[in-house]
Amino acid sequence: MHCSVRQYRTRPDELDEILRLVDRELAEGLSHESGFVEYQVIASANGEVCTVTVFEDEDGARRSSELAAQFTRETLTGFEVAPAGALTGQLRISRVRTEPLGPISA
Repeated sequence: MHCSVRQYRTRPDELDEILRLVDRELAEGLSHESGFVEYQVIASANGEVCTVTVFEDEDGARRSSELAAQFTRETLTGFEVAPAGALTGQLRISRVRTEPLGPISA
């Protein structure tokens, strides 16, 4: 398994609308990519956002970073969104509960 972790900063008053767009467009699109496993978004009240995408292979994880960058350029142009960091690598340690989680939407 391979992950792509991305960090962003945005204005707190724009966060909810950005997350709605991410949920409807980016998360949905990533879920249909070959090798997709999961996508998570962690957001703080001060506008910091971290995303975690897991794919079965390294190519999928790298592709998700490219798709996220494209989404940010094309869809979030009217918002103040600043990339704050990124990491793509092999998932080395994982614990998962046995019951699957359902989708959580913004």
